Amino acid sequence: MRFRPLTPTVRSAFAVFSLAGLFFSIAAGCSSSNDSLAGSGGGTSGGACTEYQVPASTDLTTPLVGFQTQVMPILQRNCSYGECHGKAVVPVLGFYGGVGVDGGDDPNAPTADQVRANLVGKKSQILTSMNIVSAGDPKNSFMMRTMDGDHCLFDSKCVDGTCGEQMPNDRAVLSVAERDVIRRWIAQGAK
Repeated sequence: MRFRPLTPTVRSAFAVFSLAGLFFSIAAGCSSSNDSLAGSGGGTSGGACTEYQVPASTDLTTPLVGFQTQVMPILQRNCSYGECHGKAVVPVLGFYGGVGVDGGDDPNAPTADQVRANLVGKKSQILTSMNIVSAGDPKNSFMMRTMDGDHCLFDSKCVDGTCGEQMPNDRAVLSVAERDVIRRWIAQGAK
């Protein structure tokens, strides 16, 4: 069998369909739907929101967790990009009221103490009945709920009827170990 070379029109159509397929593959892979939480314990599954259950064997009292040495690096690695919580944070758009976590080399970047002060005891702008971080109470800390992916339980109480996307948004869900570092820090008084 002999193949004829593709005409420019056929090549162009093939390129368009290939790019369209690539776009839809990327869009599906970058979806921030909480359906990707299967196995993590929280989020949505088939449209139903489920609460993340901390395993009974999880000890939140030890080891002791420090904000600057353990929590801040997790936040900087996973949350300090672009318009989310990086240098380009705009207070009106910032999910947590403009909380930036990018320490970097920028002399104007917030210090760990400033980031902590902007989180602990501050009301969420999305779910105003809950603090971003409630010292000693991870279950009533909106930041922890968004990281666990079960903030959808409160959609009816959130601004515009939705509590938004799981954090970090458009990134991989934090591992249970990383979330437990933050959970321990909150449970231990968010110091």
